[in-house]
Amino acid sequence: MEKNNEYIDQTIFDYIKKSGTENCDEVICHETRKEIVNQLSSQRVSTIEWYPFKENASILEIEAGFGAITGKLCDLGKYVAVTEKSQFRSQAISYRYKHRENLEVFTGDIETIRFPDSFDYIILLGELERVGNGTADTAEYVRYMRSILRWLKEDGKLLLAVENRYGIQNWCGRKETYTCVPFDGIAGYPEGGCGRTFHKSQLIEILSAAGLKYTHFFYPMPDYYTVYKIFSDECLPQAEDIEELQDYCSHDKSVLFDETEALKDIVQNGSFPFFANAYFVEASGKSIGFAGERKQVRSIDIAGENKSETFKRMEFNRKFLVMQGNACIGKIDYDSRLIRQVIQIQLDLLGHLKIVCEKYNLKLYLIYGSLLGAVRHGGVTPGDDDIDVAMPRKDYETLLQLADEFQGDYFLQTPWNDSCFYGGYLKLRDKKTTAIQPQNWWIDCCEGIGIDIFPLDNGYRNPVREKWKELRICFYQRLLYAKAYGYFARYMDMPLLVWKFYKYLGKLFPKNRLMDRLNKIMAGGNTDEKAPFGIFAHYMHAGGVRRLDREAFSQTEEIMFENIRIEIPKDYDSVLSHLYGNDYMYYPRPEVKKYRHGFYSANTPYPEYKKKFSGIFNPLPADKEIVLIGDGTQFEEYFTQFGHKYRPKCIVDISKDHLPDELYGVKVVTLNDIQKRNKDELYLIICSVFYKEMEQYVKEAGFSDYFFYVRDRGWLLLEDPNALLKEIQEKRENGRKI
Repeated sequence: MEKNNEYIDQTIFDYIKKSGTENCDEVICHETRKEIVNQLSSQRVSTIEWYPFKENASILEIEAGFGAITGKLCDLGKYVAVTEKSQFRSQAISYRYKHRENLEVFTGDIETIRFPDSFDYIILLGELERVGNGTADTAEYVRYMRSILRWLKEDGKLLLAVENRYGIQNWCGRKETYTCVPFDGIAGYPEGGCGRTFHKSQLIEILSAAGLKYTHFFYPMPDYYTVYKIFSDECLPQAEDIEELQDYCSHDKSVLFDETEALKDIVQNGSFPFFANAYFVEASGKSIGFAGERKQVRSIDIAGENKSETFKRMEFNRKFLVMQGNACIGKIDYDSRLIRQVIQIQLDLLGHLKIVCEKYNLKLYLIYGSLLGAVRHGGVTPGDDDIDVAMPRKDYETLLQLADEFQGDYFLQTPWNDSCFYGGYLKLRDKKTTAIQPQNWWIDCCEGIGIDIFPLDNGYRNPVREKWKELRICFYQRLLYAKAYGYFARYMDMPLLVWKFYKYLGKLFPKNRLMDRLNKIMAGGNTDEKAPFGIFAHYMHAGGVRRLDREAFSQTEEIMFENIRIEIPKDYDSVLSHLYGNDYMYYPRPEVKKYRHGFYSANTPYPEYKKKFSGIFNPLPADKEIVLIGDGTQFEEYFTQFGHKYRPKCIVDISKDHLPDELYGVKVVTLNDIQKRNKDELYLIICSVFYKEMEQYVKEAGFSDYFFYVRDRGWLLLEDPNALLKEIQEKRENGRKI
């Protein structure tokens, strides 16, 4: 992460040098990275240019970054001092504003720097949230405030800009700034983070405790980075004001609700100050009159006096707003915390793969949902649980020979070196984790959390040859599926007799020979620009070839994907439009039943879970008493399937609505009852669709040896078992088979 930040900083400084002037709009006109645009766009001066500074003011700007508003402060004040902890950034500010004679740049921590005099204004934009590294201890923020206020004149003012923890954009599902998890700030940061946003009463409490008992709040919209209008308590917005903000509020179509439509209702109900996205606070230790109390600045339209120039900046920034995209989601995923861990592991895998590719000069692109997430959200799409990359066939073949580059917990899984089969592509796995897929239930293969690596292949110009290529790919894929999963009575789309044919024929050939042949067929094709191009490594009867625009990959650009810089096709619009339609930038409605790409555990090696799932009654529980433990969601299914052959001695009830004393002729007991027993005498079976929750109960009770009963292996992949439970209950009520 630190290395990546250094890269971004260098890129920003390079832009400043390339521009040769303070205004960098022209050189960043195609830039979409938030951290760059926020530092260099002239739009940023709208944060402060409306504020009526007194004449000949001395101004201190703390943690100025690369000087996004520093030039405007020099225009507005007689003397400006800025601080930056980073010497590199301090040098960049000095270079950017080398012609400013009223600017002085200080390097170091504000708490240790000594200034020659105190200031009329101290400006703190987006910095207070980072002070305590995410701590909930108010005292830390108060202490920091007091340390900087010693440089404020007795009649001076602190100008503070922060995000509102309860801002409407956060209720819409935007990624929380300091954790990247939607709704995390609203929930009180249950797992912490690198920073913390505040609501209005918290800010008042902190400022008052620090000695600033007089405050006046402004409400910049849509936020304090990209200000279009400023409101105050004396002049709150009307419905028509919100209408004008349409293009600058909801940058994605929120599936929870439309931000501007909701704001209209909020405005009419007088609740706007609570839901404003950000606060600009004017604070002082004395009651000396505030800007917001003066009639001429009660309602401030940034586009008022300099309309053409302001709208020019707004139009420049519109592309950034759309490309940045707020991560609006329809609901909080049931397993969101687990998926957050999964994604971090996948990002580590991607980072390691990128290092290997750079070492051997191999091309690596984001593809599919990962490319969409990078463009639409700046990272993984909220709720997504996999990362996909693609490589040109030549580079893909080179990677196949570099398996030894992945040591320790890393494992490059290929169709040659493991027993499972996915159609013809690679996976990079983390062996100390779990991502079990139902089809590999009894297969001895690596099933750690992984990322998918696809080859980009050519097709044939001749339609007949192209069709023949697809048929041959499908033929060998089916043979390889039969080699890997022949124990299934039926498989995928194949009728019984067809499946039996492939199982029989597959026994006649070694697996690696079949895989060599499949790989050669996939790699075949014409290389000219008119030939088909795409990914042939998916099962042909489950979507077939993913055809792509060859020209789109002729040039590439780098983009930030979470904390990793990685290449994407320069014409990503063509790729994404082809894959997802022209409206790919709009966030889709949430799925009623969402399936994951595996049964995940971020801290348990996959062999432990595979045993707990596939090892039930294998071997038989000799000299042990079978005990079912669950919440009533799967007892009926267990007794239907195994009740006669493997009858339990007792049932442990962990349900909210307690079961009767006896169920199916078996005694129902509590968890405390079996905790008193010798654990070596019990054969514990978790019997519930809420696998993770029940497992936690069992572990907390002191049991480490247990198994899972799973009526349908596909249920393991469900994001939310409640959707399944509802379906099961409806079927039971209607007398249908589950």
